[in-house]
Amino acid sequence: LVSSNTNNTITPGINVNITCTATGKPRPVINWLRNNITLRSNNSISNGGNPIIITNSTMGDCSISDPASQCVSSSTLEILNSVASDSGVYTCVATNEAGSDKMSTLLHITVSPFVTRPPENYTVWTSSIVSMHCAAAGNPRPHISWLRNEERIENVTGKILISLTEVGNCQITDSYCTISSVLQIFNTKFADGGEYICTAENAAGNDIATAQLTVNRVLYITTPPINQTVNISETVVLSCIAMGKSWPEIHWYKNGIFLSNVSATNFQYNVSSSFFGNCSAVDPCGTASVLTIINITIHGGGEYTCVATNSAGNQSSSAHITINGHQKKESSSHVIAIGISTSLGGAVILVVPIIVFIFIKRKFCGRAEIRMQGGGNNYGALPEDGDFDNKSI
Repeated sequence: LVSSNTNNTITPGINVNITCTATGKPRPVINWLRNNITLRSNNSISNGGNPIIITNSTMGDCSISDPASQCVSSSTLEILNSVASDSGVYTCVATNEAGSDKMSTLLHITVSPFVTRPPENYTVWTSSIVSMHCAAAGNPRPHISWLRNEERIENVTGKILISLTEVGNCQITDSYCTISSVLQIFNTKFADGGEYICTAENAAGNDIATAQLTVNRVLYITTPPINQTVNISETVVLSCIAMGKSWPEIHWYKNGIFLSNVSATNFQYNVSSSFFGNCSAVDPCGTASVLTIINITIHGGGEYTCVATNSAGNQSSSAHITINGHQKKESSSHVIAIGISTSLGGAVILVVPIIVFIFIKRKFCGRAEIRMQGGGNNYGALPEDGDFDNKSI
């Protein structure tokens, strides 16, 4: 028995021809087996496969009385548009009255990987555990790897664990072999969110499946207040939006003092809040707070802080309001001479200054007083939060 074919590894879609030639007296009869199951012409090897074609031929006159005559039989098994299920061991069996002989060839039709269980999208809170599952099949057995931002993910102790599970022994005669993988992410952070890719690869090709991981923070300020420079008498609006696992409560502070405790003298404001979202098991909800300062005066300048609080803790963000023309001024010194005059006998006599003092011109917050050096008496006071000059004296 002589076969013109040896082991073959091909990709799906290729037409396969396996030829077997046998000699003997009387002339041998050739039959075909696949995985020890007899094949017949025009029968499909497996469901979904194309019918096989077996073509037999003979050569020589095969005269039993003539020792020199040849008795040759030839048979060709043809598989059109081969598929993975056509893989297997094909055996040619030649038989006559004197006995039998056989020869086998292995046909391996590789199967490019295909993902059978793609990972699912997940939405979780920070400090959660995520388990993404992915399974694939192919022949040879695929290998699964995970990527994020086009970079391969590796095991990280306490943070990332990747497990692989092979199903079955994956023989060449199998149509395909499966593998599954689980990607676990522990103590999720907001930065862990993004697109995750499951990649299955073997010698025949690859396949991918993607999933989106969204990590919601239990509390965060999405829209902080912003710095502003305004003019006196303007209306100033500061906005602050916070979101979280439960509705945040927002409070405002001015220069570190709770706003409701700030003296309302020459300082008018109101705070309004609105709520949005459902606060579901995975979806955040939020609070929007608007602080409006009406007809702002010089007293309205300073640092304003939005503090958001819920069951997870608190977050804060600050902005500064600057009043035009009332930024901190450079210090300067002035000398003031205080003199007294009197009249004596109709004549006016100017007495030379009896007290000279120096003061520093600067911005004062609160009520300030000027005391003359040496005298200790109170001669005047400055307006609150005002600048003073010669006229103030």
